[in-house]
Amino acid sequence: MATKKQYSYNEIIDIFSDISTRHNQINGFNFGWSTNLNKETNTYPFVQLVPDNSNISGDIQANKSGGEFISSFSMLVVDLLSESDDNLADVLSDTLEMGKDIVAEIKNGSTYRNEVKITGISFEPFEEKFNNQLAGWNISLEISFGYAANACITPINAS
Repeated sequence: MATKKQYSYNEIIDIFSDISTRHNQINGFNFGWSTNLNKETNTYPFVQLVPDNSNISGDIQANKSGGEFISSFSMLVVDLLSESDDNLADVLSDTLEMGKDIVAEIKNGSTYRNEVKITGISFEPFEEKFNNQLAGWNISLEISFGYAANACITPINAS
C-alpha cells in the first residue's frame, strides 16, 4: 500500500542527513558520488549517500495515491583504518551497527515509519585505500513513498 505523503528527492536526502546528524556516533553526512570519500574535510565515521536508479510503480491513476515512487541508493558508512589494518574488525562492526541504526530509524522510528518504506536492503563490506585507508559497509537500499499522478499541481500551462 502506498503512503500518502509525496516526497521530493531533496526531502529523501534530508531524511538520511537528519538521521546521520542525530546519530551520536556519526560525525558527518555527504551526498554524491563516492569520489568524495577521501576529502580532507571529512570527519570520520560518516555516511555517504550515493544516488542510483528511480522508478514509479503500482496503480498510477490521475489524482489517486495508488502508485509508488521508488529511489535506490548506496549508503556508505565509512571509518578510518589504522595503517596496519589491525582495527578492521572494529571498523566493520561499528559501521555495520551505524548503518543498521539508520535503517531501523527509518523503518521503525517515530518520525518516518508511516511515511517512507525501505525495501531491498543488502550489506556489502568494503576497504579502500586513498590518502587514508577506509573501510565500512556499502548498504544498497530502496526507499519508496506514495505517488499520485496529479496533473493539477504541475507547473505546466493548460493547452
